[in-house]
Amino acid sequence: MSEIERKWRVSQVLGRVLRGVTPQRLTQAYLVTSPGELRVRTDGTTAWITAKSDGSLVREEWEDEIPLWVFDQLHASTTRRLEKLRYRVELNERIWEVDVYQGQLAGLITVETECASEMEALALSLPDEFGYGEEVTYDHRYKNKCLAVDGLPSSTS
Repeated sequence: MSEIERKWRVSQVLGRVLRGVTPQRLTQAYLVTSPGELRVRTDGTTAWITAKSDGSLVREEWEDEIPLWVFDQLHASTTRRLEKLRYRVELNERIWEVDVYQGQLAGLITVETECASEMEALALSLPDEFGYGEEVTYDHRYKNKCLAVDGLPSSTS
C-alpha cells in the first residue's frame, strides 16, 4: 500500500492546538535502515512491524501487528531507537500527527499528515495553528530511521 505524506519541522506547538488531546507514547526500533526500512513500534499496549520503501512524498508501506514479546526481542537487538509522544489533532477536516521527540532527540517537533493522492499532498500547506514550519518531506535527515541512526540534523540544507 502506498503512503503519501507531508512533514514539517516546527519550533513549538501552541498548547491550545493540543488541548484535550492525549498523546500516545511510541517507542520504535529500526532493524534495517537501507534499503528502505524495517522497524518495530509499540505504544506499550500493542506492537507493530512495518516495512517501508525508500522515497520522500510517496513510499510503499506494509504493517502488521506483532506480539509484545516479539517487539521486546527485536527492540533489544538494535541500538537504532527513538521515542516520541504523538498527538493526533483533527484540524481543517484532516488528522495531523504532532510528534514531540524524547531523549536524545528532545527539542524536535514534527507535524505530518497523510494524503489520499499526490495532487492533494502537493496542494496542502501547514495550517497557521502550527506556527511557522519548515517542510522536511524531502529532507532524508528527518526520516525517523535517520533520526534513530544519526540523531538531530545539525543544520538545514
